[in-house]
Amino acid sequence: MIKDSLIECLRKATGMEEIPIDSPPDPKMGDFSSSIAFVIAKRDGRNPKEVAEEILDKLEKPAAISKVIATGPYINFFVDLSKYSELVLEEIFDRDTNFGWLPRNGKKAIIEHTSINPNKPLHMGTARNSILGDSVALLMEAAGYAVEVDNYIDDLGIQFAEVFWGLLNLEAEPDEKYDHFLGKLYIRVQDVKDEKLENEIKALNKELEGKRYHQMAREVVERCVRAQAVSLGMLGIGHDILVWESDIVHAGLFDETFDRLKKSIDIVLEEDGPLKGCLVMKLGRTYPNMKNPDKVLIRSDGTPTYTAKDIALQMWKFGLLESRLKYCKWDERAMTSCPNGDHMEFGDADVVINIIGSEQSYPQEVVKRSLKLLGYDEHSENSFHLAYEFVTLPEDSFSGRRGTWIGYSLDDVIGMGNRKALEEIEKRRPE
Repeated sequence: MIKDSLIECLRKATGMEEIPIDSPPDPKMGDFSSSIAFVIAKRDGRNPKEVAEEILDKLEKPAAISKVIATGPYINFFVDLSKYSELVLEEIFDRDTNFGWLPRNGKKAIIEHTSINPNKPLHMGTARNSILGDSVALLMEAAGYAVEVDNYIDDLGIQFAEVFWGLLNLEAEPDEKYDHFLGKLYIRVQDVKDEKLENEIKALNKELEGKRYHQMAREVVERCVRAQAVSLGMLGIGHDILVWESDIVHAGLFDETFDRLKKSIDIVLEEDGPLKGCLVMKLGRTYPNMKNPDKVLIRSDGTPTYTAKDIALQMWKFGLLESRLKYCKWDERAMTSCPNGDHMEFGDADVVINIIGSEQSYPQEVVKRSLKLLGYDEHSENSFHLAYEFVTLPEDSFSGRRGTWIGYSLDDVIGMGNRKALEEIEKRRPE
């Protein structure tokens, strides 16, 4: 805005079309500077300082400029910040809500954020993910993309299996917000867990993929996710689509992904050694300096790793699978994948941005690399992992198992903020 106005006023004063505008080396010399006097002096064989003084006499100062001075051959401009702020606000109001937005570019971006286990409430560590993701989604929309915001529901993970075991075996009735209830039940399970129970929970985790507990588990997870959504709603954060891991498995997306991956020479079934019986992605050629570059995709007991599931999810996001999910309405904004819904056009993105903690940087690289192995070079290049560091407590880290989130849940912090705001209002306006 200012630079354009400076170019225009210098064109009028000099008759020159090409106007150089730079930033002075020292802020005390001004906010913008032009060496146009050099150009004219060189052309006419004149003294640059005299040319600068002549230009200054002819110059009509733009509205947002408080002062213009000639320092030797340079013309320096000082911005009137108050006037500039006023002009910016006028421009914003004139454009309504579209100020700074780029035209639609015909491309689609998928942003995945939140995606926490359905066994506890959001705390200030996991809420950071949601806030970053929501910010990125807004930025991508302003940059011209059609944006789809996804939340991956890990309803087949071991953490959910643990809390589900607690529901089946420990006396527990919800007497508080449901995600908080599950979070505290999860802690109780850790307190009684031993080697025998670990094996029992692993067996239950595999059984969750079948029909026996499917409906009950689905209802538990839905109730938890809706409770988590209430917390996010207080920040104005939501999603367009909830993608359930169980739906990915039952719809055949996972099987299709691995039928393709198995054809790669870099995917092998280990026949001996510590990884015997595991399906492994061999990445030694890609990461020659890494101590243990190979990544297990399928464990020897037949269960897929998190990375394996993430590969299938990434394939779905780019629309690279023939298998399709079905969808049902979730709330006023969002749809959710479901076993008996309708086929709809989700996924099929040009760009995918996954908001995931930095501890997952290598697995996310493996996901990106897997697309290359399948020949999807462009999709691999358009896969982005936005990493972030952990939020920590003053003397500890956040842990669902140990319950260090208690007192620091998103609900707790929002409630604390509201109370402090009310106290301040009452202090300033006691009447």
